[in-house]
Amino acid sequence: MTKPSLRLFLLFFVLATLAACTNSEWFLSVLYNRADNMMADEVFEYADYSDEQEQKIEEIIDQFHFWHRVTQLPQYADFLESISSRMRSGKRFTHTDIQDWYNQIEVFVDVSGRCHPILFGMDIMRSLSDDQIGQISDHMQNQYDRYMDRNEKRTAEEQLDRWHRNRVRWLNRFDLDPDNAEKDALRAMLQDMPNLREANFELWQSWDKSLLALLEDRHAPDFDERMQAHIHSLATLTKENYPDRVMQAQSLWINYLVDLLNTRIKDQDNDFSDWADKMALNLRAIAAKIPDEHADSNPVEYCVATTFK
Repeated sequence: MTKPSLRLFLLFFVLATLAACTNSEWFLSVLYNRADNMMADEVFEYADYSDEQEQKIEEIIDQFHFWHRVTQLPQYADFLESISSRMRSGKRFTHTDIQDWYNQIEVFVDVSGRCHPILFGMDIMRSLSDDQIGQISDHMQNQYDRYMDRNEKRTAEEQLDRWHRNRVRWLNRFDLDPDNAEKDALRAMLQDMPNLREANFELWQSWDKSLLALLEDRHAPDFDERMQAHIHSLATLTKENYPDRVMQAQSLWINYLVDLLNTRIKDQDNDFSDWADKMALNLRAIAAKIPDEHADSNPVEYCVATTFK
């Protein structure tokens, strides 16, 4: 379970949960209930695991899924309701308001990261064979090759168009529905955005290389401690290596959102607030639907977010 798996899983649970392509409880339930299977399927792509290894992987992911449902979804709902309440107050937004939201989302990601299944998979990692580690390495290389092939085919203008379309799509999912002038402002903002794509790619390659080196030394007495520290380093990898560019990108986004949300307040447009309230209700409903196999389980027994420092 390497960098792409970690990133996909955390983004899925923290962001996609809040911005699915529809705000339907039924659809969200189907999507959320399949999340653990999707994660396991991705992990299984990395190597040919034994039946015992696969069973342990599925058990750990299932426990994470249950923990996340019961402990995190209600917190996401609280967050959305606070945003809706703030929007309905009619008070204009400041840079600090949006920064607080950004900080809260970072807390959600950090908590999920500290309870990520990979941190409970040290026994599985130690059980890997040399052939399996070789398969993981080959899978990483295939990912690099596909990434390079995909991006080398796009011009800078094509990449900008793609970024712009995707961001507009996400804003529409939040019922913010930017008009043409706001879309043009978004495109101008993205043009000013520092490009971290190549830098991140090099960082991720280096991180994966270190992960493989740790796996090669998986029988060392301090393996668990070193591997957990390495996994935690991923969350702040870009920020620690390129702090100025990360802050610039964050500031550009915050400025754009301040203008966008203040326009909605001025126009008394409550679509975003309505979306947030409905999503909060849906998340609470999903959180309450405990799978039968976990009816007597305690999610805290799986993870306390401060377990790993």
